[in-house]
Amino acid sequence: MTSKNNNGLNDVTNQHPKDIELKAVYEYLQNNVATATMTATALNIYRPNLCRHKKNLQKAGLLVELNKGICKITKCRAAYITCNTKLFPINSQLNFSYE
Repeated sequence: MTSKNNNGLNDVTNQHPKDIELKAVYEYLQNNVATATMTATALNIYRPNLCRHKKNLQKAGLLVELNKGICKITKCRAAYITCNTKLFPINSQLNFSYE
């Protein structure tokens, strides 16, 4: 069984192939802004697996959709995603405190 580190990605030892894919997706999106299809193609990952990894990273707060644009591969409108926290949008929603 693998242990988890602070950022939600599995430890390097005893990794399952899907854990290796998750780490590859995370590292790729740290340095790139791309659509899911562009990421799957660049990493040679089966698209449904990528969607699962994307959902898990979003739930962990490690991935955001930056904007919508035309995918360079499908030529269709798609969300551009990243794991680079420097590019995350600033939350402009007001915070209310109940004191």
